[in-house]
Amino acid sequence: MGTIVSVVSGKGGTGKSTIAASLGITAARQKKRVLLADLDAGLCSLDLFFHMQDRIVYNLGDVCSGRCTPADAVFAHMDNPYVSLVCAPAVNFSDFHIADVLPALREYQKQFDLIFLDMPAGISAAAEASNLLSDETLVVVTPDLISVRDAQRLAAFLPLEHVHLLINKVSRSTVQLGGLSDLDEAVDMVGVPLLGVLPLDIGISGYIAEDKRCSPLTRKIFSALIERLNGRYVPLILKTVP
Repeated sequence: MGTIVSVVSGKGGTGKSTIAASLGITAARQKKRVLLADLDAGLCSLDLFFHMQDRIVYNLGDVCSGRCTPADAVFAHMDNPYVSLVCAPAVNFSDFHIADVLPALREYQKQFDLIFLDMPAGISAAAEASNLLSDETLVVVTPDLISVRDAQRLAAFLPLEHVHLLINKVSRSTVQLGGLSDLDEAVDMVGVPLLGVLPLDIGISGYIAEDKRCSPLTRKIFSALIERLNGRYVPLILKTVP
């Protein structure tokens, strides 16, 4: 059975969707069968990361309503056969509930090694996904007090034995402007183990397309994150604020 990883955040703007997509493509480059599930109903964006917006015919709303089978809603990446995408409904999403996706996810677990759930920001959906659907939960924050405090409140609703923290968009200026003394303060406030730290990298979106805008450090960190999610020990790569 495949492992389900929820990528969540207390507030928007943390880079959660970019991280979900990047983790998925990293695992796929390691020959893992990956499903990226966009569960942010109404605001779906993962299809845009992979230029698949014109290929999505069915979504998880169609699956839950019985208009198609779970397999019908899965669309393979054009260039990487190890990556597939399934989306929540982009419109008319008021009747879409996270718990209703569970039967489809159980079917997908039989086909894929890793399933990354790109969740909407906020407490309700993230807590529901973490408690009902996920084997692991990754809480994404940026190094500012608002993001960290929201993640702290979110963490109180999560099963902490399977939750890890990822600090994104880290630089000396973002930490100073965010009102934190250092990254340890963020870890202590949220109260969950640290999985990794990603630098502020304006070329991070290029990682998905394998172009050269993404820094080698970011590439190395994503590979290490996948290793850690697989239960292997990899030393923390970014230890100080760049």
